[in-house]
Amino acid sequence: MKRIAIRILFVLLASVTVEVGQTYAQGQVDTSSSKIFYRNEMTGGIMLNSNGFGFGYRFAKRQNYLNKRIFEADFSWVKHPKEERINNPAYPSNRSFVFGKQNNFYTLRLGAGLQRELFSKADVGSIAIRVIGSTGFSLGILKPCYYEVLTTTAIPNEYETHTQKFTENIHSAFDIYQRSSFFKGINEVEPVPGAYIKAALSFEYSHQEEILHVIEGGMLIEGFYKKIPIMALTENNQFFISVFISYRFGRVIDPRLQAIRRQQRKDAVE
Repeated sequence: MKRIAIRILFVLLASVTVEVGQTYAQGQVDTSSSKIFYRNEMTGGIMLNSNGFGFGYRFAKRQNYLNKRIFEADFSWVKHPKEERINNPAYPSNRSFVFGKQNNFYTLRLGAGLQRELFSKADVGSIAIRVIGSTGFSLGILKPCYYEVLTTTAIPNEYETHTQKFTENIHSAFDIYQRSSFFKGINEVEPVPGAYIKAALSFEYSHQEEILHVIEGGMLIEGFYKKIPIMALTENNQFFISVFISYRFGRVIDPRLQAIRRQQRKDAVE
């Protein structure tokens, strides 16, 4: 999974770099300052990590010509590298499960950082290249996994199922009928506090002044105060290092224009 994400990131970076070169070579850049974005930005996005996936929100507040202060919130599902979804070979049409999984693990990140433009978007249709760094608080969320486990009865070749967490008494996939409902164990959720740091390179390529389309790739390092018990039969991690690629979309916010519109609405009411 990590290798696939890295390859996708390199392909996208290469394709955007080629497009930047073509844009400048064709003389499409307007150097007049009237179209350069000085304003705030608000975006949402979806993210593919080498150890999962997620989505998030970001607000970027202009500090000066090149820099913006960012505030962000992300929510991600985190996989253990040993996870492999399978079915009971005797019941292949039932719900699949990850043999040996103890908990689903999710993270909620709240942080702040800086966005700096390396190449400004001087004309609609060109590309802005930015470098981004952020850090903040991570709230890990552990939710127990339950299985519908097969047990023998007094009648030969007859089985019944009961719901339980994974234990070492479950020796193979044949012992599990299927995974239980996702909502089973929702009342046993455990919070695990931690922190993260993230660095990324982003490419904003929208052809409209007030709309944002961004491709972003980078690295995320996240740590928690204890090891995260995702799997029962293998080593679990306390620190997670992943590469990611994301697509973000949103809009530009002009505080001056917002103030004018508020005043116009106020005048209309009066």
